[in-house]
Amino acid sequence: MDTGNSAARICGICAKNEGADVALTILEVDGERRQLLVTMEQYMDLKIRKGEILTDERIEAIEEASALCGALRCGENLLAFAPAPTHALARKIAQHGHKREVSLKAATELSQRGLIDEAAMIRREVQKCARKYWGGRRIRSYLWTRGYGKEALETLDDLLLDIEFSDLCTELLKKKCGRLPDDPEERKKLKAKLVRYGYTPEEIRTAFENLSH
Repeated sequence: MDTGNSAARICGICAKNEGADVALTILEVDGERRQLLVTMEQYMDLKIRKGEILTDERIEAIEEASALCGALRCGENLLAFAPAPTHALARKIAQHGHKREVSLKAATELSQRGLIDEAAMIRREVQKCARKYWGGRRIRSYLWTRGYGKEALETLDDLLLDIEFSDLCTELLKKKCGRLPDDPEERKKLKAKLVRYGYTPEEIRTAFENLSH
């Protein structure tokens, strides 16, 4: 077999993490040994054998699998600590030293396994934002920065339709000032503040009318 510039070989195979992973010991051409961890699925897919002579291409494939394995385990640990959308999880994995493209691949795979439920997460996020008296525009802007995927964000319009934002704006006004100020300049400032909360001019106008009655 043509091994290119490498005469490395697999000299040891050992199950790890209760059989979820496999540790591969590689004997390098210079006599050094190193260990790479792959998932059991990767081990089966790559058909790795003890004693196998490794070409440069074969080593590269095993190294890529090992990098993904590490990113997957990192992602699983992060999700056990706190749920996160796919792209946000990818960023967190990358912050732990994994390459960006590997991190995204790992996060996507974990999502495909059902470990990330973005639809349920975005529902909870919308409810949490509404409890802060945020308007629809601010909620939408906030969620776009949170790393949700396209499919989850496509449900956002329907979720926002379930909220009566003019009523929510009215409640915010009652909480903040109780009654509308008589000074036109103060009213103008109040409207500007409500815009920053994410309310539309129509919602603000309706809230002002509600509070005037």
